[in-house]
Amino acid sequence: MLGAITMVIAGLGDDLRESEAFGGNQTQQARPILESALAGARFADENFTPLPRSENSLSFRMIAPAALQSQGYVQASLQISNRAGAKALLLQSISNTFPAVEILSGQKDIGIEYVEVPENDGEFIGTVVISYHGQAGGSANQIKIHPKINGRGACVFDVISQRCRS
Repeated sequence: MLGAITMVIAGLGDDLRESEAFGGNQTQQARPILESALAGARFADENFTPLPRSENSLSFRMIAPAALQSQGYVQASLQISNRAGAKALLLQSISNTFPAVEILSGQKDIGIEYVEVPENDGEFIGTVVISYHGQAGGSANQIKIHPKINGRGACVFDVISQRCRS
């Protein structure tokens, strides 16, 4: 019986370490999703009118995910939602083109900040900062993403190579 109790306690310790690793690992899991979504993001519509922005959401046009087997841009947003007393960051399609993706979950607080950079013919977003603070009382974390294309599109974005062409 003592051996069985020791194994259970050891198993609980392993589970606790894995849950702590997952909490610290959210940045590593979230960064590639955000970088992919925001790499070619345009923060204005086809008429160069800025898309809605607030402290709880950021709307943009992003390159269609490869799973959709389509090219071009789709309307999307980063949205902070409240679920069961915790906050989550979702990447969702405005027109339901793709299912919502939960990027961060179970957070005490999440914030979306963006830095607008003036340009000759308008403004574009130079940096998007996602700040979050976990439930367990750990330190605050930040993910900074620098979109590669401005609002007007200083280049032609090649969907195949995922790079700008001038």
